[in-house]
Amino acid sequence: MSTEILNSIKEQTGNLSLQEKAQLADYLLREVNGKVDMALPGEIENEDEIRSWRMRWLKENREKYAGKYAALGTFKLVGIGQNIREANEQAQKNGVKNAFLVRVSSENETLFGGW
Repeated sequence: MSTEILNSIKEQTGNLSLQEKAQLADYLLREVNGKVDMALPGEIENEDEIRSWRMRWLKENREKYAGKYAALGTFKLVGIGQNIREANEQAQKNGVKNAFLVRVSSENETLFGGW
């Protein structure tokens, strides 16, 4: 897309109501997330940004989803379940085939491991 077209679209949004802007923003986010979440690993230019977002999401949502399994898309939660299979099935129903699957642990949870 040319810069001229993008600038024209930006100017036109100035005439929209707050509700219309919110609808447009929602539409654009769904478009971006849908395309990015369908990408294969290595096709996304800024994988560090995605990784950072996922780490922030886990930190911010650990108590809300503690003990559950989360399926994370590129920049959104796409599934949650009592086990990894449930989370993955939800992600696939939401159109994300290669979700990042992780068990969410509480901050106070003692993890087993080590020697």
